[in-house]
Amino acid sequence: WRIIGPGSRLSGARFMGWLAFLLAYAALDETTLQLVGRDCELGDWMADAMGAIVGMAICVMSARFRWAEPA
Repeated sequence: WRIIGPGSRLSGARFMGWLAFLLAYAALDETTLQLVGRDCELGDWMADAMGAIVGMAICVMSARFRWAEPA
C-alpha cells in the first residue's frame, strides 16, 4: 500500500523502480542463504520475482477499485 496512495496515480517509472527494488532484495536474500548453509538457486529467485510481480499487481488493482469515485 506504500506504493500508491489515495488520489495519486502510479507512474510506470515508479512501478518499475519498486519492482527493481524488490528484485534486488530477492537477489540479496538468495545470496545470503549461503551464510546459513543453504544453496542459492535461480529458481528460488524466479519464484520471489513472480511473487513480487503478482503482489504489486494485486496492490495496484485493488487500489484502483478502492479509490474509484462512485458513479
